[in-house]
Amino acid sequence: MGRTIRRAERQHWIEAIAATVARGIAAPDGFRERLVLFWADHFAAAGRGVFLRHRVDTFVEDAIRPHVAGRFADLLKAAALHPVMLQYLNQNSSVGPGSRLAENRPGRRFGLNENLGRELLELHTLGVGGQYGQQDVREMAELLAGLNITGEMEMVFQPNRAEPGAEHVLGFSSSPRRDRLQDILNALDYLALHPDTAAHLSRKLAVHFVSDTPGEDLVAAMAARYRDSGGDLMQVYEAMLSHPAAWAPELAKVKRPVDYVTSGLRALGADPQALPAAAKETPRQILRDLMHPMWFMGQRWGEPDGPNGWPEEGAAWITANALSERTKWALRAPSMPGVPRPRDAPPAAGRSPRRPGGRHPRHRRESRPACRHSPPDSGAHKRHRRHRDRARPGKPRS
Repeated sequence: MGRTIRRAERQHWIEAIAATVARGIAAPDGFRERLVLFWADHFAAAGRGVFLRHRVDTFVEDAIRPHVAGRFADLLKAAALHPVMLQYLNQNSSVGPGSRLAENRPGRRFGLNENLGRELLELHTLGVGGQYGQQDVREMAELLAGLNITGEMEMVFQPNRAEPGAEHVLGFSSSPRRDRLQDILNALDYLALHPDTAAHLSRKLAVHFVSDTPGEDLVAAMAARYRDSGGDLMQVYEAMLSHPAAWAPELAKVKRPVDYVTSGLRALGADPQALPAAAKETPRQILRDLMHPMWFMGQRWGEPDGPNGWPEEGAAWITANALSERTKWALRAPSMPGVPRPRDAPPAAGRSPRRPGGRHPRHRRESRPACRHSPPDSGAHKRHRRHRDRARPGKPRS
């Protein structure tokens, strides 16, 4: 039973990466698919357990993709409260120390887990340099206590696990008389509109799409648009793409492996339907041609290095080994599923044309001289014939 489940989950995982790359190939401009990958990395998560280990794509499709062109507050709530994120950051083990569950079972060791509260402030919203402290992390964790996952892998709020009383996170305060889940949603709305969040997200977008060291004028323009629009992401993208720095001729970014293979297959004119079909029919081919090369380039699909996601700086991706693997994949890419093969290319200079069967036309054997380098009546030609006849017993000598 367990082996069957693992095999099915592994197959789903293979089909997911094939579908992700296929979308990137088929997209009219590719920008939206890159945004999906960017925000999936911003809210980096890895599935834990048998049923969620290879289900990061479910997280991306449910929580990320529908909101990449909307308000950041909606994206934040969808991602932070998704079962994959809750389990990845161990929120399902967090119990308020003053909760009814902890009081009713004094013999059991329940504890408050700060992982989700910390990453919400440090990575997802305000950033490492944001105006928060350890007390804010603690209060945020107490506010989130009560979030759990059902057996059907759905988010649920359980009041008996929640910490009673009001919580205070920067300028936000919850009310003990209100619905606790609504307090959590209100706190996420507050964090999404914080000025530190505007600055943090604007810089991260500029680093990903423009330069590892973006100009402060670009970041400031994006952050101002974020604040003025109430966190409308389309407005922030427009501010970034309308800035001259986004169109500078210098090539300032290194593609991550998933972007590298996607853009490579897109440039080769690959059929986007071929990869999903190959994932179903010959999954080992997807492992060999797509997933394993990405691992060797440094990116293990669905398993980020940590909650902070994959590195942005180019130096992290261009090592001697990684560059060698990129070259190997580039040489292999033309033989991958869906890549068109050149059929009517002219023959190379100095080479004879090939027949339809793929073989060069041969000269008739009778027309070849016995010795290619000597005329037929020369001594060298006669010696060659005598040597040839000795090697063939039963042939009469001339």
